[in-house]
Amino acid sequence: MISKAEVRPGDGWRYLFRGVMVGDGYRPAGKPLRAAQDEAGVPPGVWRGQGLAAVGLTAGDVVTERQAELLLGEGRHPDSDRIERELLAEGKSPAQARRATVLGRPIEHNQSPKTDKAKERTPWLGMDLTFRPPPTAHIAWALMDDERRRVLELCQDISLDKTLSSGRSSR
Repeated sequence: MISKAEVRPGDGWRYLFRGVMVGDGYRPAGKPLRAAQDEAGVPPGVWRGQGLAAVGLTAGDVVTERQAELLLGEGRHPDSDRIERELLAEGKSPAQARRATVLGRPIEHNQSPKTDKAKERTPWLGMDLTFRPPPTAHIAWALMDDERRRVLELCQDISLDKTLSSGRSSR
C-alpha cells in the first residue's frame, strides 16, 4: 500500500523533519535529526532513484539533514553548500553561485499563456511516498520466526524498488 502527499515550498515540508523522519514520532527543537532517529529506532533515509547520477548523488548514501533542508525547504541541489563554495573559489559572484544550485527553472522565466496560469498555482517540490505492507503482512510478520521475517522484509524492499523503477520503463 502506498500513501502519497505533495511536498510544497514553505513550512509544509517541516512536518517531515518533526515527525515523519523520526518514525511518526516527535522531534524536540534543537535535537539533531540523526540523534532523534537513533532514539526512535528509525534508520536514516537514503538516496534512491534513477536520476541520482545526474545530480552527482549515489544510491544508498544517507540523506543528511542539511541535504533534506536544501532540497525540500529551498528547492535547491542537496549539495548546494559545496557547489557554491567551489563556484565562489572559481571567481563566480555570490548570485551566480546561488543560482547554479537552484533546481528547475523559475516559472517567471517561462512566457506563454499556459505558464501564466501556472503562476497562480503553488508548485510542489516532491512527493512523499509512504510504503506500508497490508495489515495481514504485519500479523504474519509478528507470528513468524526470524528467518521468515527477513524474507518478508526482503519482499517489501523488492516491491518498493520495483515500484520506484516501474515509471522508467513506461515512458
